[in-house]
Amino acid sequence: MFGLLAVGSAMLAILLSLAQRVALRTDRSIRDWHRGSWAMALGYLAVLLRGWMPTPLSLVLGNLGTELALTFYAAALHRFLRGRAPPPWLWWWLGLQALVLLLVLPLAQPHRVTIVSTSHVLLLLPSLWWLSSGEDRLNPLMRGVNVTLWIAVIFILFRAVDAYLVPSAYATGILDGNRQGIAFLAAYIFLLGSGFGFALANLERAAQRMEVMAHTDALTGCWNRRAADVRLGQALEQGRIGQSPVALVLLDLDHFKRINDRHGHQIGDQVLQRFAQLVRSQLQPLQSLARLGGEEFAMVLPHSDDTAACRCAESVLAAVCELQVLDESFQAVRLTVSAGVAVCRPQRDVAALSTLADQLYRQADRALYLAKSSGRDRLARAADLPPRESVAAAHAVEDAGLRAVV
Repeated sequence: MFGLLAVGSAMLAILLSLAQRVALRTDRSIRDWHRGSWAMALGYLAVLLRGWMPTPLSLVLGNLGTELALTFYAAALHRFLRGRAPPPWLWWWLGLQALVLLLVLPLAQPHRVTIVSTSHVLLLLPSLWWLSSGEDRLNPLMRGVNVTLWIAVIFILFRAVDAYLVPSAYATGILDGNRQGIAFLAAYIFLLGSGFGFALANLERAAQRMEVMAHTDALTGCWNRRAADVRLGQALEQGRIGQSPVALVLLDLDHFKRINDRHGHQIGDQVLQRFAQLVRSQLQPLQSLARLGGEEFAMVLPHSDDTAACRCAESVLAAVCELQVLDESFQAVRLTVSAGVAVCRPQRDVAALSTLADQLYRQADRALYLAKSSGRDRLARAADLPPRESVAAAHAVEDAGLRAVV
């Protein structure tokens, strides 16, 4: 029995070690549970070797390993659920329970079982509290960890009460009695199961973080071009189903190259960050902002017609004029932005939404170019664009000079 538990704990420790090395190097909660699993495995090994070492030493090492493991589990859960190091009193709590273990050594076996089992339950209480009050308590995997820990507590409490009420069943060692052996095995199998659930919860969180990183612009924290395409596709699909309009607004900071040349790239990065924060503060919950590259951004506005999209863009332009960014010499960096607005209403029979998204991008880009060529610091609507030939001619005439100062 103890051999199987030791092997299971060691396997869990190896799994957590691999997870920590490959995908979760910065997650210290994995490290804590990993250490706890090794402590539990060594504790089981000490009990298994009771015939090869003095019984008191085996008893102390086995229970100390278990108590250290339960404390590491609590520390891991605190880091995972609260995002910070566990409180110092957790380790004082461990020291108190270890002292209790040393004090009960002279007692008879049934009394030791009652007191030590109660001590193990007390060490599990912080974990149960943090699981019931943490932000991730509704996560299915963490709920599974919570349930398995509660079941383990029930079996440990049963063992404590049973040893008190029926001491004759606990007069011999744990390996000699079926009654106490079954309760012990059930309790610590569920403890082992909670460890695998915790590992899966960490892997799930790591996958979510990597998904966010793959769709997030590292500098500004808003969505990147890939995420913008996904958001626009989702908005068009919702618009097709609900027969509602979808707007795309392209934003471009005016003369951004001049800002980098005059104030430095560090100030330029601050400008992009402050601009992204400002625009996000102007958006409604279903609307999103993405950085397409350089100083160009896109706002995806589901359920927005031409009037609503222009109102949103105008609020951004007005807010940018009030934005204050100071360079290293405390000089204000003046910012303006140009916007191109394009709106479409997907029809129910539209199958190729990606083609529609490309058309919307092209229309918004043409509108943005019109705003730039008309003096900047303004918006232009795709609905107001001149014929395509006129725009192409304007491109040919003004392209060199305009792109040199953008």
